[in-house]
Amino acid sequence: MRVPGWGAEDPLDATWVHLRCRQDGQELLLLNTQFDDESEDSRVRSAELIVARLDRLQADRGDIPVVVTGDFNCTPGTRPYRVFIEDGFVDTFLAAKNEDDGDAYTFHAFKGARFTPADTDKPTGRIDWILIRDDAGRVMVRSHEILRDGDEAAGIYPSDHYPVLARLDLTG
Repeated sequence: MRVPGWGAEDPLDATWVHLRCRQDGQELLLLNTQFDDESEDSRVRSAELIVARLDRLQADRGDIPVVVTGDFNCTPGTRPYRVFIEDGFVDTFLAAKNEDDGDAYTFHAFKGARFTPADTDKPTGRIDWILIRDDAGRVMVRSHEILRDGDEAAGIYPSDHYPVLARLDLTG
């Protein structure tokens, strides 16, 4: 049995993979995570731990590009977000020239367009991110979308979060 720490309600994970293209040998580290929705301390420490681990992984693998995705349970501007940005990560949503306005939210509590912040005590706004760190400039952000998938009329959605999709080009 795993016991959560740092004030977290549940034990959460980060899963990473080292990818290499067979055709041209280009490499990429991809990490996906979910942060606790209750503890700010847990979210900050999780961000710090992930950044430290990715620093080591990048150093061991020749400073290859890194993509971090996940449900961070907090919005841009919060301390966990700043941990990534201050370590050189770029938010693909902003890099694609999107704006954090009233339509930039990813959690919708299975309500779709009917969702309002009053429907939850959880953070609202853009809490699902795609971040990249690439000091060599090999990753180009082509676009970033919040996909409003679901059957709005029937109230059926694949998740309580909208998926986020970034289109990236990796050059040699």
